[in-house]
Amino acid sequence: MAEEYEQAEFIKDRLYFATLRVKPKNTANTHFFSTDEEFIYESFYADFGPLNLAMLYKYCCKLNKKLKSFTMSKKKLVHYTSYDQKKRANAAFLITAYCVIYLKRSPDEAYRTLISGNNTAYLPFRYTHKHVPVTAPWQHSLLC
Repeated sequence: MAEEYEQAEFIKDRLYFATLRVKPKNTANTHFFSTDEEFIYESFYADFGPLNLAMLYKYCCKLNKKLKSFTMSKKKLVHYTSYDQKKRANAAFLITAYCVIYLKRSPDEAYRTLISGNNTAYLPFRYTHKHVPVTAPWQHSLLC
């Protein structure tokens, strides 16, 4: 039986974000992809993100290629992540930043879309300054 999951819809009938426990199989109508093992944050202390601009750029290129692909033109695209809270927060950052940059949505709109599909809170990013970790809530302010 396929895993049931909640998803946030970023482009109607086309682009979604979901948190899943197992790697899903693509279907005739749905293409699943993850960036959890592709874009890895290099921590300086106890921090885990957000990912840097180079990784954001690569993600945007990857997603634009999928959205423009003829073979995927009729498929629903689902960017999925695991329940690893650090990877999940970074994946959420990527798709919401894409939403602000390419879909011309405000940070508030992007964040509302993200949380509409999932009731589970996101782990706050930890910033390190002079070796003192500071925890900041995961909010749309990262996108401003």
